[in-house]
Amino acid sequence: MNIAVSTVLALSAGLLLNFLVLVPLIVASYRRSGGFSRTRFLGWVAAGFFFVAIWAYTLFPLPDGAYTCRSPIWNPLDSVADVIRLQGESSSLLTNRAFLQLALNVVLFVPLGFLARALLGLGILASTAVGFALSLLIEVTQLTGVFGAFPCAYRFFDTGDLVTNTTGALLGAIVGLLVMSRAHRGAADRLPGELIEVPVEMTLGRRLFAMVADLTMLGLVQILASLTALVLQGVFGVDVSASWTRSLSLVVAFLLQAVSVYAGGVTLGERAVLIRAREAEAVGFMGIIARRTARLLFGIGGFTLLALWEFGGLLQFVLGVTALVFAFRSSEHRGLGQWLAGSRPRAVEREEREARDVVRSRHR
Repeated sequence: MNIAVSTVLALSAGLLLNFLVLVPLIVASYRRSGGFSRTRFLGWVAAGFFFVAIWAYTLFPLPDGAYTCRSPIWNPLDSVADVIRLQGESSSLLTNRAFLQLALNVVLFVPLGFLARALLGLGILASTAVGFALSLLIEVTQLTGVFGAFPCAYRFFDTGDLVTNTTGALLGAIVGLLVMSRAHRGAADRLPGELIEVPVEMTLGRRLFAMVADLTMLGLVQILASLTALVLQGVFGVDVSASWTRSLSLVVAFLLQAVSVYAGGVTLGERAVLIRAREAEAVGFMGIIARRTARLLFGIGGFTLLALWEFGGLLQFVLGVTALVFAFRSSEHRGLGQWLAGSRPRAVEREEREARDVVRSRHR
């Protein structure tokens, strides 16, 4: 495999991993904050770019052909010693390569600390710990030659990088604390109220993100099944075929969606972005089951089941395109399944009712 192909594969894997990791985090943030503002959206876009950059920083440049194995650097002060040594050859720190590298390692992780604080609401210590954990993962990846993908390490495992990266995350968390404290000044002094769901406009963006969340859940279940199969084969010696693993993961994903739809008329992705269902009146229990079955089979449930069929790819494409058309063109951005089931989406956001309003309502 030449260097160009390796680079394309590495970037593709990084983008896919970034997508699968960020979507659940965005969902958690969405539900925690009760909505999705433009500022938070831009924050998550920035997080996406950050993690792709970190992925590239970890792997590249990839070795092309024979290369020299790199030994670990266990002394965290080696980088400082390099700065002092090279400073004797330079009149300015701005031309000192070792200093610039050290500063870059600090600056590189400042966004991580800030985003951990601003988007996930983590404290300074937790944000710093996230920075240390990610830095350690990077160094271990380099130490092991990308976990055995290469014969030996082609980049240095440097304990000094652990120190500088963690310092950057700490500084970013402090900046995030100052910024968020200013933005929410006075919020901590308010008496806590009840969380209530307030109806809001059903937007196209919310519908599309619900669809993305459903597809991401499907992908995560398949990845989890594949990892489980690898563990069974590698650790316990159990022979698990790829086709069996794929089929089982699809069945599990379908059942998870079925539980969600039959319980409340909405998919897991819709639950994630706070979409509720306003269902048409049905005649008895069986009428409700029939409508929700249509909702399931002509949505993500049917899309999942079609993947079990050898020739289901074309029908998946047709179903996906039809769902997108309905999302864009139907009233209230209903999906195909919702339209057939006679239900309508009800978008909500979670807000905190003022404590005095809660007390007043309880005494009425």
